[in-house]
Amino acid sequence: MRFTRGRRLICLGVLLAAVGGTFAQPAGDLEKMVQLVAARQLTEARTLCAQLIEREPAESGHRYNLACIEALSGFPTLALDSLERAALLGFKESQLLQEDEDLSTVRQSPRFPAVAQRVRKNAESAPAPMSASVVAARPPSTPPAPPAAVAPTLPVATGLSAHGPVGLQFMTRFWAMTGSLEQVLWYFSADGRVYREPGADFSRSALDKQAGEKGAYSLAGGQLAISWDDGTKTSSAFEPDRSGTGFGWDGAIFTPVKEPADWAAVSGYFEGGASFSTGRASGTSVSALTLLADGSFVWSRSGAVTSVSTESGVYAGSIGAPTQGTWKGAGYLLTLIGPDGRQADFVSFPLMDRRDHAKVAMLFFNGSMHLRKDPPRR
Repeated sequence: MRFTRGRRLICLGVLLAAVGGTFAQPAGDLEKMVQLVAARQLTEARTLCAQLIEREPAESGHRYNLACIEALSGFPTLALDSLERAALLGFKESQLLQEDEDLSTVRQSPRFPAVAQRVRKNAESAPAPMSASVVAARPPSTPPAPPAAVAPTLPVATGLSAHGPVGLQFMTRFWAMTGSLEQVLWYFSADGRVYREPGADFSRSALDKQAGEKGAYSLAGGQLAISWDDGTKTSSAFEPDRSGTGFGWDGAIFTPVKEPADWAAVSGYFEGGASFSTGRASGTSVSALTLLADGSFVWSRSGAVTSVSTESGVYAGSIGAPTQGTWKGAGYLLTLIGPDGRQADFVSFPLMDRRDHAKVAMLFFNGSMHLRKDPPRR
């Protein structure tokens, strides 16, 4: 099995990605994952791969690795989902995709040719030898020097126009088949472009370089249509809400996002999570973030999965060690600084309590909404 280094469907791997630290990155994780797969310890391998995806969400190889694990585990649909994401993120190893024995069960799927074609195009657009991200016996490369700090471009003001929505919108959509709530941040630019899961810099050049899905949108005849850059198209009825700033579309609710007025007022204990259920399998993940007024933070995560059949039942759960350090907020960016000085940036914003506009009710953090709660008793 050949593994390469390594966005967001709620599945077993992502749920267990809640375990592990954003700051701590143990050496040899990729090699360890290869060993786990060779020993057919696929649950452990999936957990380790999910942690790598969490730390490096834009690395296409991690998604390829997850596809191999899902295929070996007997989940071809999940494997193809991961392969499609890897291709969208720029995966270029076309020969590996065609020859890897771990993927033999998914190559007959009607979805596979489109993935293979996208990977070939990636390779042709930037021909190169085998990616340095492939696990191999080679010394690590020296990371490039960080670019000079440049103030990121802020998003345009959120609202609705005759041409469609503009600005940041927080999307929620409930999937009845899995019992899961999809939570995604969208950005509609003034020039007719749309971006899922944008970064903290809203300049056109930065947005077009990001790994998330993007495309062009238009509103006509009460229908909002998006032509995605991968060639697909989504069209559905556009239904503005009573406030005139949010809307419903494609089975989802879009809530307008306002720029945080004062990060100094954002403090407290925030808890979020995700869950899914497929009849015989279910899982949950929990993320708990404490932001203190003195500038310190504590972040902990845990995950659990249950699978039950007529013959057996399997339960897996894990709790990651809390991460501590200092935090700061500016614009739409929340920065956590670990004890070793390493920092992680997250697109983040609070939502105020509708009954008390001076009180924070929720905090969008790490890709999902966290509810402000009383801290748990020790």
